[in-house]
Amino acid sequence: MTADGDTVDGLLSWQKLHVNQPELIARGFTEEFVTYATGTPIRYSDEPTIDRIVTDSKASGYGLRPLIHAVLTRDLFRKKRIIGLQARRASECVRDSLTCSLAC
Repeated sequence: MTADGDTVDGLLSWQKLHVNQPELIARGFTEEFVTYATGTPIRYSDEPTIDRIVTDSKASGYGLRPLIHAVLTRDLFRKKRIIGLQARRASECVRDSLTCSLAC
């Protein structure tokens, strides 16, 4: 059941519901791609940038290339990527220090 009250019985009914709303699919893809590419989840403060990316990609028919390009060229990607790398390094340092303290 969707938020609009439509029922979804399977993939075909889901496709029929969403074929007329490509911006929803573009938004979902963009959010998931940002999460995958940066290693950090979407936050509320990221929503305006996500909105702009999806709106800007409308002219291209919400194609994957324009969406990916828009994500990779935004400050959102660069900043979140740095945060994700710092978080991974910090967890590796903690893991390495625990391993060292247990082994020593």
